[in-house]
Amino acid sequence: MPEGFPERLKADKPEDFATKLQEDWKQQHQRLSALPQPAKAIEEYAFKPSDKVAPFVGDLAKDPVFGVAQKAALAAGMPVDAFQKFVGGFYDAMAEGGLLTKPLDVKAEALKFLGKPDAKLDEQTALAELAPIAEPLFGHIDKLCADAKLSPEAKAAAYALMDTADGMAFVKALVDAAKTPGIQPGGQGGGANGVTRAQLIERQQDPRNKFGSSQWDPAFKAETDRLYKEFSGK
Repeated sequence: MPEGFPERLKADKPEDFATKLQEDWKQQHQRLSALPQPAKAIEEYAFKPSDKVAPFVGDLAKDPVFGVAQKAALAAGMPVDAFQKFVGGFYDAMAEGGLLTKPLDVKAEALKFLGKPDAKLDEQTALAELAPIAEPLFGHIDKLCADAKLSPEAKAAAYALMDTADGMAFVKALVDAAKTPGIQPGGQGGGANGVTRAQLIERQQDPRNKFGSSQWDPAFKAETDRLYKEFSGK
């Protein structure tokens, strides 16, 4: 038997050695074939999230980060089963650590801002109802950023506020505050109507003043504006 071969291939005759070598090769080939194989295409790297992760995972086909992970796995020759275990374990640990956030539900945010979170509307209809309110707010952001010569990054940060109902409410409150006549600073003195500064501030917090609130009352808001004008003497 030639030197360097393992003892299991030891044979007295060349033909016996050849037989053992052939059998050993078959066994090795079978063992290698049974090992997990790397994917041949990126689409083979699928991921099925666990129940605790599913609420935080949106459409992975549209997730650029997941696409990067698939490409890296293919380049590294990672077996398909190993990809599922690795990504699943990674996401599970993130969920347990409170490091995941739920994907943005555009329709839910729109309906929340409109004050009818339980309305049975499709996303397109909800956004159509929101548009007359949201578009002027974007316009105010554009004007403010232009007037203040803010950076594109600052403008993008302001735009990001408009992704959620709470963010839109904040932007609208700023816009409304800019339109509302200011209160004279100093003291608690009242205007001609006898209303004090503290009373006006308290009134302003009433949900009937907030557009999009389920309690929105145009007449109440108009009266609030009138009181502010009288208080400031304008």
